[in-house]
Amino acid sequence: MDHLQGIFIAEAEELIASLEETLLQFDKDRTNKTSIETIFRSMHTLKGSASMFGFESLSALTHELETVYDLIRTGRFAATNEVLEVTLETVDHVKKIIRDQGLQDPVNRARHEALRKAIAGLTGEQIHTPTGMATFYVHCKPHANAQLKGTNPLYLVEDLVSLGTARVLPHMDEVPKLDILDPMLCYTGFEVFLASKNALAEVQGVFIFAEDCCEVIVEKIADTDLLQVPAFIQALDIKPFGASPFGLPAIQHLVANALRADTTTTTASTSADTTAPILSTAAKNHVTSIRVSSDKLDELLNLVSELVTSQAGLTLLAARHNVPDLANLAENMEKISRRLRENAFSICLIPIDTLVTRFQRLVRDLSKELGKEINFSAEGVETELDKSIIENITDPILHMLRNCIDHGIESPAEREAKGKPRQGSIRMKAFHSGTFVYIQIIDDGKGIDAEKIRQKAIAKGLIAADAVLSEKETYDLIFKPGFSTAEQVTDVSGRGVGMDIVKRNIEAIHGEVSIASRVQEGTTITIRLPLTLSIVDGMRVRIASSEYILPLTAVDKCYEIETRKLRREHAQKIEFDGTLLPVFNLREVFHDDEPKPDITQVIKVHFDEFPVGLAVDAVIGEYQAVMKPLGSFYENREEFSGATILGDGSVALVMDIHKLVRQLIDENRLLHQH
Repeated sequence: MDHLQGIFIAEAEELIASLEETLLQFDKDRTNKTSIETIFRSMHTLKGSASMFGFESLSALTHELETVYDLIRTGRFAATNEVLEVTLETVDHVKKIIRDQGLQDPVNRARHEALRKAIAGLTGEQIHTPTGMATFYVHCKPHANAQLKGTNPLYLVEDLVSLGTARVLPHMDEVPKLDILDPMLCYTGFEVFLASKNALAEVQGVFIFAEDCCEVIVEKIADTDLLQVPAFIQALDIKPFGASPFGLPAIQHLVANALRADTTTTTASTSADTTAPILSTAAKNHVTSIRVSSDKLDELLNLVSELVTSQAGLTLLAARHNVPDLANLAENMEKISRRLRENAFSICLIPIDTLVTRFQRLVRDLSKELGKEINFSAEGVETELDKSIIENITDPILHMLRNCIDHGIESPAEREAKGKPRQGSIRMKAFHSGTFVYIQIIDDGKGIDAEKIRQKAIAKGLIAADAVLSEKETYDLIFKPGFSTAEQVTDVSGRGVGMDIVKRNIEAIHGEVSIASRVQEGTTITIRLPLTLSIVDGMRVRIASSEYILPLTAVDKCYEIETRKLRREHAQKIEFDGTLLPVFNLREVFHDDEPKPDITQVIKVHFDEFPVGLAVDAVIGEYQAVMKPLGSFYENREEFSGATILGDGSVALVMDIHKLVRQLIDENRLLHQH
């Protein structure tokens, strides 16, 4: 049962995410009938699944809320602000119940009862019940293995009959002779003519959990109770017991004839108007997909990584022994492994769209709490990122959004006084550029006063009073621990805790964050992220007898210089292309005293807005580094982000250029003299 509950939890989380997204859309357009039907259907599905897998308390709660939305979709109740608030609170509670797997926590139990009372109180107003009846046609042909999948067709018939008055016509023409009949297989089907006050979606809802093991047609065929029309009943009675189904065209003709015979004053055209249009039974196109656990994906990626490493070894072996046939085989292996790697890693890419609902919800709830009017929009949500990056970027973006709402966007009165629209705007924009993904948070609020930041930094002793800072350096002060320009502390922000952690978390996944702003116009926060953390396209270099990998994304250019021109110090400035370039000698940094080559390679890399040179003994070439975690010996060496196994079985450390250069700058303070 634990395995089955795990399946339920995974599917329920996906369903709740979709439900929350639809609720936020419905909040903006209360007249959208499609949204109402989707909300009702999601709750119906969640209710049934919860009951099936033993979450009875969750099933009961969603059933009560489902009843409210049944009233809304049938026009008997209005979708008020209170309804939306209670619904969203219930969705949050359901998430917690699923995460905690029940109501063992007393806080959860108390919240559960409070929500049940709130839901019951929603429909305290008088409800107007429509009296109209409709007739529905249902054709169900279970697959042969339907019972093996847990679907009993008799239960489906019982559920349909419970919705109103029904005539059930079984199909027995495919039942084999007794000597070859398999009691575990299903050979029958049925047609049902149902007269009910329920909507089409409610009738369709009977088959929600049987869609994958039954062929089902559900159609509304008349806006009246045809089971009260003698001509219609007579036509049904003529059909032999167990015969093949009518089929939709025949039913349409049957309905028209019955109504024509029942009302002599009604013309054939009127009868045709009375008959609801019949939908096409053509097969619909569905995207075929399967649910795969993240553990299996991780194992697949590990195997692909090992294949890439083995392929590198084969290439090295072919070159070492100068075997043309082996070299050709190695080349083909390289092409295949690259394609396999690209496909395997694309499986683990997740669209940013999966995060948008959480961001919309935060903006909606927090703006209401602060009395602000804010419209949130997202662009480029189809942009994909590695699932591990998605998992680690969510909280930093949520924190930035809180700051935008609390500090950036003004109150409606302030905005009107400045000649701005009452409603503020926060946009999230995502896009690819090269091997990076950029995510921008853009608001049209009050902007950031650079001078105010500078004065606050001086007061806190972060910079000297006479320090000259660029605009970027000034905004980067916001990411210093404990820094805040808020004049008062609120429940939302202002304690100076958070932006430094945001920067640290983004850098932990090899990303960068920067701020640009104009006073009274708004602020743009830009996050740059790698597509994946598992494989790094790098430059393979040698320092003394050890090899290292530098990420290619950080490399701008390579130079050669006579080793004698390098001083023993860790750093110095050397002219390249007419410009002085700060150069760090990694030989000296890593304290290696082995004999030096006559020529040293200087690799120009970019660090923030500054170019920096890293001196190495030799550049070997490009290399796809399969990232492996570092052992305990290197756990305090932040300048290395991981390790990789080379083709000959040796290990090369992968440098984290950003952390390495920042560490060198802190030690040498060379760049502050530019």
